[in-house]
Amino acid sequence: MKKVFFALILAFTCSTSYSQVSFGGGLSYDLIDNFGLRVFGNAEINDEWKGQVSYSFFFSDWALDFDAHYKLIEFNTGYEEGHVHPFAGLNINRDADNNDTELGINLGLNLTMPIDELKVFLEPKITFGGIGGLVISTGVMF
Repeated sequence: MKKVFFALILAFTCSTSYSQVSFGGGLSYDLIDNFGLRVFGNAEINDEWKGQVSYSFFFSDWALDFDAHYKLIEFNTGYEEGHVHPFAGLNINRDADNNDTELGINLGLNLTMPIDELKVFLEPKITFGGIGGLVISTGVMF
């Protein structure tokens, strides 16, 4: 599994070497009972789309997400642009208790607001299939 993870990260990095790339991190809560930590990378594909790879570590499992974000609404707050992006993608979830790996489909919404020099985000999503459920994440992008 580690080899697949690193191959996907390498492919993502190589395909976006000429794109605008940003990184971030934060907290996630999966509404079942788990808090977790999340790190991610974004790459601008074109004027309407961006790709995101994220890794969330919960205390009883982890999740790897590959999502495509559509740039629906962009707005200017005077300092920097904020946005609202719906997204969909693939979820790979590993449950440490049962030693199961499951696949699912993500649907969600990313809201990002610039506050001073930080970009703060709120991202609710629902995962269908696998170890599905509602996850709410928040954090900062750099």
